[in-house]
Formats: sequence, C-alpha cells, structure tokens
Amino acid sequence: MRKEAVFIIVIILLSTAVSSDHQYYRGPVDLTDAEFFSLLKPTYETYDKAQLRNYFMTRVTPQYFPLSNYASQDTFNRANNAMNEEIITYAGSPYDFSDGTGGFNWNLIPAGDLGLDAAAYLHRFYHMNNIANAYAHTSTYPTENPIPDESYVNEIIFEWDEYWNEFFKVTPIYHFPAGPEFLQLNGLLNHFERIRNWIETFEYIGPVHESPTFDENEVVEYLKKLYMSIEYIRSNEVQWPITSNQVITGKASVLYAGIMYPEFDASDEWLQYGKNGLEEVITTDIFDDGCHNERTPGYNHVALMSLMTPYNLAALNGISFSSAYNQRLEKSLNFIKYLMHPNNIYVPAIGDTSIQEGFSIWLDDGYTIFGDQTFRYVETFGAQGTMPSETSKAFANCKYYILRSGWGQPGNIQSYKDQRHLVFDAARFAGSHSDWDNLNIILFAYDKLLLADPGEYILNGPDKAWFESTAAHNTIVVDNRNYNLMNNIPPTSPNPDFESEVTTSYNFGDGFDFVKGSHNGYAINTGCSGCPITNPVVITRNIFYPKLGENLDYFIVSDKMLGSGTHTYDQYWHLTHMISIGIWHHLLEV
Repeated sequence: MRKEAVFIIVIILLSTAVSSDHQYYRGPVDLTDAEFFSLLKPTYETYDKAQLRNYFMTRVTPQYFPLSNYASQDTFNRANNAMNEEIITYAGSPYDFSDGTGGFNWNLIPAGDLGLDAAAYLHRFYHMNNIANAYAHTSTYPTENPIPDESYVNEIIFEWDEYWNEFFKVTPIYHFPAGPEFLQLNGLLNHFERIRNWIETFEYIGPVHESPTFDENEVVEYLKKLYMSIEYIRSNEVQWPITSNQVITGKASVLYAGIMYPEFDASDEWLQYGKNGLEEVITTDIFDDGCHNERTPGYNHVALMSLMTPYNLAALNGISFSSAYNQRLEKSLNFIKYLMHPNNIYVPAIGDTSIQEGFSIWLDDGYTIFGDQTFRYVETFGAQGTMPSETSKAFANCKYYILRSGWGQPGNIQSYKDQRHLVFDAARFAGSHSDWDNLNIILFAYDKLLLADPGEYILNGPDKAWFESTAAHNTIVVDNRNYNLMNNIPPTSPNPDFESEVTTSYNFGDGFDFVKGSHNGYAINTGCSGCPITNPVVITRNIFYPKLGENLDYFIVSDKMLGSGTHTYDQYWHLTHMISIGIWHHLLEV
C-alpha cells in the first residue's frame, strides 16, 4: 500500500573520467643553447642571447593585457612573505614551505585538511603574480614615483630555477603530490595554471619594465623552461580528463603560449591546438542554455574565465574564433545575467560556489563584445541600457529555474535591488563539485538573502561533508540521510548509483509562475546491476508564484512524498539574518 505525505509552506514577502593509461613525459628537461635556438623561427634563430633579450624587451606585438596601475598592501605582504619567509597564504591561512636553506620545499605537503590544496596553490605559482605586481609598482610602498625593487625579480628567477632543478627534472611529475589518482587531474591543472602565471609574470617584469636583472641568460632560460612545459602537457594529454573545467584551462594555456610566443617554430601548432581545443570543448562543456556541464555556478565562473580570457587575448592580437564559439559565449553570459541575485553581488551558492563569486565582471563583456544593452541595464541596476524582456527563466539543460518578480523601475536602483528572485535547483548530481541538493530553493528579496544555500566550505576542508549533505539545503530529507546517487559523473563504481535525472515541468507567464520537480533518489537497490528498486520514495516539489505586485508577494511551496513502508520526512529551511533554521518533521507509516 502506498501513502502520500504533503508539506505546504507559503513564503510571504513584505517590503522588508580520466584515462588510466600512464604515459610519462619523454621530452627534454634540459636544452643546450644550440638546441634552444634551433627551436626558433628564421631570423630569431640567428640571434645571439643579447639580441634576443633586446628583441623581447622592446617588441610591441603580440600584446598582453595591461598591468593594473594599483597594487594593494595585501599584494606586497603576500609577495614579501613568499620572498623572505617562503610562506604562502591559502584560504586565509599561512603555510610554511621553507626548505631551511632559503628556498621552497617543492615536495612538501603541509599537515591538515588543506595541506594538499596549499601545495597545489604553490605549484601553480599564483603567488608569483603578487611578486610581479609588487616589483612593477614600487619598492617603497606607497609612493607617487615607484622605483622597482630588483630583489623581486631575483626571487622570480630563483624560484623558476629552483622549481625546475629540484622538482621538475627529478620527479615523476604527474604523480605529485598524492599519487597518480590525484595528479591525473589536479597535477596537470597545476601545470596548466603554472604556464599561464609564468607568461603573465614574464610580461610584467620584462617588457613592462625591462628589468636589468632579467638579463640575456635569464630570458633564454625562461623561454627554455616554457617550451619544455608546453611540450610536457601536450605529451601527457592522454592523462587529461575527458571533460571538465580543467580541460578548458589546459587548452587555454597552450593557446596563451601560441599567441604570446610566435617566435617558436611550434607556436603555430600551439595556437591551433589550443584554439581547436577550446572550439570543441565549448560545445561539449557549455550547454545550449549557457550552463556549464558541472552544474555548479562557481565552476561555471571558472570555465567562463578560461573561455573568455583567451578569447579576449586573441581579439587583442587580431585572432578570431568561430561564430559558434561566439554564440555559446553569449549564451553563457546570458545564463549569468539571470542567475545573479538582484544586488549583483550574490549568486546562488549551489555546490562548490561562494555566495560572493564575482559574476558581475562578465556584464561588461555582454554589451561591449556582443552589443546586448540588457547587460548594461543589469550592470547599472536599471539606470542605463535596455530592460530584459523576460523576468523568469528556465535553463532546461542545466535544470535551474529562475522565478523573478521583475527588473525594477528604470533609473531606480533600490527598486531593482528589491526584486524577488527565487532559484529552484533541480540539477542532477554532476560530480565532485555537486552537493546532494535536489529540489533546493535559494531566495533573495528586498535586497536581502532570505533562504540560503550554505555553499562551499573549503575544498577538502573540515565539515565539507555536512556542506554537501541534503540536510544542508532547503529541501526534503527522508529517513535522516542523503539520497542515493544515479548517473553520477564519473561513476562511483563499485558502489551503486541510484539518483535519476530530475523530472521537471514549468509554466512562466505574466500573471504567475509555476515550476515542478520530482526525483526518486530515496529508492533502495539490492546492490546488483539490473536488480529491482525496492521501497522507493518519490519526492515532488511544486512552486507557485502569483505575481501580485509590490504590496503583497508570496511563493507557495508544496512538497509531496509518495512511498511505501515507514519513513521520516524532514523539511529543511536555512534562513538568514538571525532567523533560526526551521525544520518541519512528519512521520508516515503504512
């Protein structure tokens, strides 16, 4: 016998896969000067070191993104800590990587939950951007007439050489820091990001300031290391994940090198390799509705950064992408336009996403690149541009549904921020960056976040399991546990996966919005392939939003649980602004 349990709540708002085939790098880890110059195109191959250094310091093309005219005190603090103390700041905490002799211990993995992530952060050379910016701006902060401090350049050169000689040349690289299972993914990502950060560092300490410390020998040594790094990641492409934000980052890194170093014989191949890779991955990893296939706003942001930045760098140098690439980029920007809460600061913290993720940086691209004045309207809170024609929006591939009251009164910023904005998350579990959060609701209204998703804690940090759990979200928990998973990416074999794709339907109109989602993630399987599912519980959530205007606004949320046997049902609501968490409990028995 099957029985139903129904919860109804009215929210009233008033104006208040990776390949396992291991392939080691077979390229050089050292190049003689003669071998290096043989890798250059005609004319450049005939230069001596001094001529090559002079050429790179004075060339006006290709162009790189301009250096910011400002560096914060925090930038200098981090640069000085890395240079003088070998201390890297990750997730707000200092990590000491000193080898005791004035250099970094590149094989160190600090103790604690975040030690692995801190080690990856070091290997990606994110800290070098701080050092390069500190050098480029001043040695006596603050001053109106900055005099670059060459000790920063000495540090950069020292770190490049130390990393290369003490780690790259002697380590089975893609096995660091936690064995092949880790590095097939994150280890190669370390190399992708390292290449990008090295290129940026060179541009900022070289052509921008023509550092005398960066002499002809150091220029050649840098270019040698860069060449070998590019060939390393290309020769290990068999280790790359099939699809993810990391593939996008890898292709983008090679494209960066192809654009910025046309002097190499291989540069045309690098350029085409990176460009073709991005052209392909944008159609596989970005859905037709603009959502990234990891179905997590934070990684939508990461993926878009790795798609848009090389696109802009290419445009800066007269290189264009296909119309299909442009169209998919524009759709991804449009996805963000609807996803952001009306304060243009917060986004729904779904999965591994920070509540304040910085999505608004993309609004400028929406109207400057694609000429869509609705992005200008959103960026200015309705003061300029054209109001979007749709209020609510369904992203059917991703299964995010946005119920929005409107776009405010043009020119009235507070009216824009006061709009009601409910996000219904019916996305499937899509891998390690997802949470057990089916049928979750996030609500922003009257310039406040009211119903919150707690978002990410820290990758691999303490309590991460709770942040991912079903109970941490505004949804239904059955029998005090997470639901089972089906169609996970990648499969979690040998453990069975059971969560089916969520079934959804919706109707958005001028007078009301309605959306419905169902899933059977609380079914129990006997554990064998093809065995019948027993004791299923199907949860259906209905959301009805009558658009009644500014004086009275509410959402009706109706939850129906259809099952057999005895179960407990808990309806969780995570409210903000000093309001206690509400839990409605119901016991259903046959």
